[in-house]
Amino acid sequence: MNIGAIRTAFIDVLSSIDGLNLYEFIPDNPIPPALVVAPDTISFDNDFDDAATGTFVLTILTPSVNTENGQQILDDLLATTGQTIRAKIAANNTLNGTVDSVRVTSMRNYGTRTLADQGTKYHTAQFVCEVLS
Repeated sequence: MNIGAIRTAFIDVLSSIDGLNLYEFIPDNPIPPALVVAPDTISFDNDFDDAATGTFVLTILTPSVNTENGQQILDDLLATTGQTIRAKIAANNTLNGTVDSVRVTSMRNYGTRTLADQGTKYHTAQFVCEVLS
């Protein structure tokens, strides 16, 4: 499993979502609406074929300056159909051939979050994605 290639592939697949700033690495000062790709866990199979199962977390940040608008942007990005994160991944479930398969398994941590280093508040949620490689 090549973590860097998978991060890049997520960004490539999601790059057609208008207005969403995509980050392969955790930024110091994200510009919302933003999505950050990060690996969470990797399990290696015991059948000696170099297969691995990983979990990647896609963290979505939207502005909290106008609470209602920021939450609406977040809700729109979390929808299951249309030009949304989940729909883009479902439509390209090999991330352009980078992995055997990927699927969004859950959404978690919906709420408001303050980044400690800058004190900026964001509306956030996370998609958990299972990756087989």
